[in-house]
Amino acid sequence: MSLDVETHPVTWYRSSIFAAFIVAATAFTLPGVFGALNGMGAGGGAKPEISNAANAIVFGVLAVGSIFVGAICNTITPKWTLVVGTLGYVPYAAGFYVVDKYEKDWLLLFGSVTCGLSACFLWVASGAILLGYPEENRKGTAISIKFALQNLGASIGGIISFALNIRRSYRGSISNATYIVLIVIMCLGFPFALFLPKASRVERTDGRKVMIRKSPSFLKEFHLLAKLIQIPTVLAIVPLMLYAQWFLSYQWQFNFAYFTVRHRALNSMLFYITGLIAALSPVE
Repeated sequence: MSLDVETHPVTWYRSSIFAAFIVAATAFTLPGVFGALNGMGAGGGAKPEISNAANAIVFGVLAVGSIFVGAICNTITPKWTLVVGTLGYVPYAAGFYVVDKYEKDWLLLFGSVTCGLSACFLWVASGAILLGYPEENRKGTAISIKFALQNLGASIGGIISFALNIRRSYRGSISNATYIVLIVIMCLGFPFALFLPKASRVERTDGRKVMIRKSPSFLKEFHLLAKLIQIPTVLAIVPLMLYAQWFLSYQWQFNFAYFTVRHRALNSMLFYITGLIAALSPVE
């Protein structure tokens, strides 16, 4: 006996899958290029000490700030949370350019704070949209689209870096042109985010509306958060959360320490191409 599921017509630019593609486009331009830049080690530069300090700031701000951004997301809506999340990555990438060209690190340290704050908003909004907008039978597809385009962005960033530094068979930093191209790609994240439909305008094939439940106050939001982190199943995935990003610092600096500029770009490209293949692989 088969169970028929009623299908409602939807406008393509208001569909849940279109929303997933918009989130994926921001992942392509921002976390994707962030990964391509850092995948070469030392942010593509020749000074790992400053890049290590910068990334410590990025992930420190991200770890603390994300706790509070969930409440903000419920208040200003996922769309505007995503838009805010696109604003702080460019100063971070520009900071590496300034360090390499002028040997000044103030912009990189400032950009690390803005990148960490933006990442809080971007990742919280992405999760809310990918889990809250799509129909039940499309949530896996939506998440796969996001990570596929994120890895595609990192792969293309790696290809660009490899192509622009193919003659740099020595230790040092990537070309200034490489930084400029990657920064330009990052700038596209903001206009992409503006195309995300509001939750109230999303049309789903099952006919249901996207529901965003707002608490009466921020205090109530944090009260609910305190209850959430006491749930055993949530606590059980904390070790996986810690493990997920643990290897990156080692991997990035290993690439810097043992390879030429050209091969650092090649290694970064191959790593993310493998991630792209994994994101597109069917799972039964």
